Amino acid sequence: MTLNWGRHDYSQYAAQADSLSPDGEVGYRHELVWCELNTTARTDGTVFQGHSDKLRFQSVFFTAPNDTKGSSFLSIWHYDQRKFPDLYGYFPAFKRVRQFPTNQRFEPLVPGVTFFLSDAWAAGDPILTWGNYKVVKRGPMLGAISGHHNWMGGKHATWVPNTNGGKKGKTFYDTYMELIPEVIVFSAKKNI
Repeated sequence: MTLNWGRHDYSQYAAQADSLSPDGEVGYRHELVWCELNTTARTDGTVFQGHSDKLRFQSVFFTAPNDTKGSSFLSIWHYDQRKFPDLYGYFPAFKRVRQFPTNQRFEPLVPGVTFFLSDAWAAGDPILTWGNYKVVKRGPMLGAISGHHNWMGGKHATWVPNTNGGKKGKTFYDTYMELIPEVIVFSAKKNI
């Protein structure tokens, strides 16, 4: 997982993250921007602003709702994969930057979010963070394959994809699925 990073020099994603309540309604909606800047192993062969001791700067900025708007986080990945990334956060209510402990990456960043920094392809977790890998299953799988044919929300002014399923029809995004002939499902345990 650690080596499964995005392969672009710079990437930026705008996202809407909905957390559904048990009755199927949207209980919390966050709007955010996720940014990644590789400092080394860049396509132009350069090292970004001399940061040869780093791999990547990764940021997330929350733009909505109002109680988290303006909150932002910066994760600095070290080139030395024995080290955990440094994590800094800014909260508008306190008007200050705070450095977080390493284990914050395994907890929600703001209230209502159901994903962690480590969820995004184990973002920056050093190579030995995860271990005791076991193959659980091998076989075919229907997978949501990204690509230009998989955009199902373009008719909306907000570009939010259509949803269906669940109690209120909001559980799954409409998407094309493709048969992947063989996948390997494995489990891993956190070593720390």
